[in-house]
Amino acid sequence: ELGEALAAKQDEQETSTSTATTVTPARQQFHPSAAKAWASFNAAGTLLASYNTTSVAKNAAGDWTITIGTDFSSVNYAVLAWGGHIGGATQLIYYCTAQTAGTFSVNAIRRDTGVLADPDTPNAIYFVAFGDQA
Repeated sequence: ELGEALAAKQDEQETSTSTATTVTPARQQFHPSAAKAWASFNAAGTLLASYNTTSVAKNAAGDWTITIGTDFSSVNYAVLAWGGHIGGATQLIYYCTAQTAGTFSVNAIRRDTGVLADPDTPNAIYFVAFGDQA
């Protein structure tokens, strides 16, 4: 007979070493492998779907600033960004800049010219962020 399961505390989730505690939905985000923020947005900066993402601001062509709902504990977190291309053929390279605990920028540059540009096929940009939150 199994005993009553113990719910993992935040520190147990962050160290991710226990095999005897359970994870409840309200605690899952504390595990290092869980995405702490993600979003899909269009070139205009309109959020299409998101988790822990407050807003996306379009700064210029190929340049957006993302604001996170719950800040990370430092600037040392990982962000992966990707998205569409131009006219079905021109590839864009996506990268992140200006990273703070609560914001970062996503830039998209044309592979052929190195100039910032918006995707149009599809008109979508995506990101996912992993790290320790405050």
